[in-house]
Amino acid sequence: MSEWREIWKKAIIASKYMILNNDSSASDFESLFHEYKNDGMLYFEKGISYEILKNYPESLANYEKATDLFPVPHWKKVAEFSIERVKAYSPDYIPHNYDGFYSLQWNAFLEVHKFINITDENRYLAISALARIDSETTVSLVNFRTVMEKELKNHFPEVVRKYGKDFCLSKALSDLKIENIDWKVLNDMDNVREEGNLAAHENEYRREYLKRTINSFIRVLEFFNNI
Repeated sequence: MSEWREIWKKAIIASKYMILNNDSSASDFESLFHEYKNDGMLYFEKGISYEILKNYPESLANYEKATDLFPVPHWKKVAEFSIERVKAYSPDYIPHNYDGFYSLQWNAFLEVHKFINITDENRYLAISALARIDSETTVSLVNFRTVMEKELKNHFPEVVRKYGKDFCLSKALSDLKIENIDWKVLNDMDNVREEGNLAAHENEYRREYLKRTINSFIRVLEFFNNI
């Protein structure tokens, strides 16, 4: 793993505990700032945490710092979008016009940060998949499916035991119908499975279903987070 991804992964974990503990002092970030000094991703993830905790002034300050420090235009734009989103909490603010897919992508990215009860590895994988859904779409869709399958196995081990080495996600989802799971959630799971399979086996995706798949993925993660 490259150094910046390692820093990001650590920052995502620090974000989790900041949100979990409602820690306005951001104590979990202190050691990271000591180790990595002025890294834009640390400020960015701290800004996300403050936004989720509804401390908008601190969130804004950290997003602005991240914008100054990010060397890559892509992440500068994401930080600027995040600044716009925080400013929009003010009723008299007129936000910048971002296209629908971009807003969906990065608002979903924020939403996944709220899911602090899924495993650290799956949370990181989901966040990073959303970050590159626009540039590495098939890889991200495969990762959506992978995260869902791993969470399903964590929460429903009896399904894994039933199939053993012959585990099949589609059959497992059929079995979940008897678990009193909302049919809408099961439909979302099937959407994620189907698009992930297409991306994995055909290296393709259906652009017209991409927004639907992102929304399905968020609802699936919310389900697992709240079990």
